[in-house]
Amino acid sequence: MKIAQSLAGYTLGGADLLRKAMGKKLPDEMAKQRETFMTGSKERAIDSKIAESIFDLMDKFAGYGFNKSHSAAYALVSYHTAWLKAHYPAAFMAATLSADMDNTDKVVTLLADCKILDVSVLPPRINHSYYSFQTISENEVSYGLGALKGVGQGVIEGIVEERQSGGEYRDLFEFCQRLSMKKINKRTLEALIKSGAMDGLGLNRATMMASIPAATRAADQQQRDQLAGQHDMFGVEEVSIDGGVLEDVQEWSDEQRLLAEKETLGLYLTGHPYNRFAAELNRVCDHDAPAMDLSKPRNGVFAGIMVAMRVLNTRRGKMAFVTLDNAVHRVEVSLFSDRFNEFFSKLEKDNLLVAVGELSADEYTGGCQLRAEKIFDIEDLRRESLVGLELEWVEGEAETGAADLRDLLDAYRGGHVAVNVHYTRASGETGRVRFGDGWSIRPDQELLQELENHFGTGCIHYHYDSTSLTRYFPAKPAYRPRTAVNH
Repeated sequence: MKIAQSLAGYTLGGADLLRKAMGKKLPDEMAKQRETFMTGSKERAIDSKIAESIFDLMDKFAGYGFNKSHSAAYALVSYHTAWLKAHYPAAFMAATLSADMDNTDKVVTLLADCKILDVSVLPPRINHSYYSFQTISENEVSYGLGALKGVGQGVIEGIVEERQSGGEYRDLFEFCQRLSMKKINKRTLEALIKSGAMDGLGLNRATMMASIPAATRAADQQQRDQLAGQHDMFGVEEVSIDGGVLEDVQEWSDEQRLLAEKETLGLYLTGHPYNRFAAELNRVCDHDAPAMDLSKPRNGVFAGIMVAMRVLNTRRGKMAFVTLDNAVHRVEVSLFSDRFNEFFSKLEKDNLLVAVGELSADEYTGGCQLRAEKIFDIEDLRRESLVGLELEWVEGEAETGAADLRDLLDAYRGGHVAVNVHYTRASGETGRVRFGDGWSIRPDQELLQELENHFGTGCIHYHYDSTSLTRYFPAKPAYRPRTAVNH
């Protein structure tokens, strides 16, 4: 600002406009300021070459400049934070998570950092958690209730205050009685239950959800009786609940539980839908893509649960940026208009998608991005690349006989996937049986689920030929295709 005043006769207001143009990196505005600067310098008999060179330096600084004082301050702060992270990882991560708990993408990244640092982040609990993330021990952090969607800060502070004055909550009914229903409404209770914050109160999540109407009615009745001055015969102000607990409702499936956590926390905390497919897909896909050397673009495959999508209108039509999450990493997949139109029907939130295309570094996030040439869902991928499966059958662990297996497979014969059985006797002897070509099956999800129901979760080992995906790769990036892999 002083240079502009002294050399070009800028007023304080005009110099501040120049400063703003430099700070916000506005090229059009800088071009206008150049004319003003050169005109003012000429009026003060400043050599035009000198004035031009000085403004060039200012313009270069506007591209991206950093004061030495700022650099020194940032270096000191970086040193302090690195020291804290190294020596007090739990406290450091608790503070960082609290600062960014409104930004789900940041929280996902920070939770991954916690795993690297061997810091356990315990799920939210109304009897232990506070509004912010808190340090429990040298390697444990409690989840902040303030990160829950649909629960305000005032409500959380009321829950904590009542817990500190009246002790831990015993069950859902007592929880509703102790807290004013002006603060705790149905929406808040649903968010607390879905997030898992009410776990440990004696009921499963499905039963607590079904019990909300009865619990809120009982709490309302208690408040009305207290306002009317009614007490029970022993002078106890609490109103007893008939039965206390409703009949148990069957607990949600893992899928329902995780989707409820995603709804209220913005992420999957106690598990991840991708984990169900991880063993099947990790040998086919670049599951650790952001950690790869992407100094040059390369072809690759990434699979994950679709957690977000942005759609933009361009001159060539609509394009989309889809975020895939595989429980460890998130990758942004771009689909230009032709690909967006081709695969639009598959782009639904919480779907498992497999993207094939060009991987490159994402300088903005520090991770990676993928420009998609092909999008599969899991059924499409199996039809395209699955060549065989092996069933793990342990004698005594599955109440299924050979006839039952034959009947299961018979309805799905006529496909392209070969079937093997690895059989283990109670004595420990093992053997493999390969079914004939006539018993090749269609890899429908219904059959695979039935096999797991009969033989146990994880009983199927998938054999993929990942080279079948190379025909979808763009020609430009250098890529050495994998050979066929077995898992």
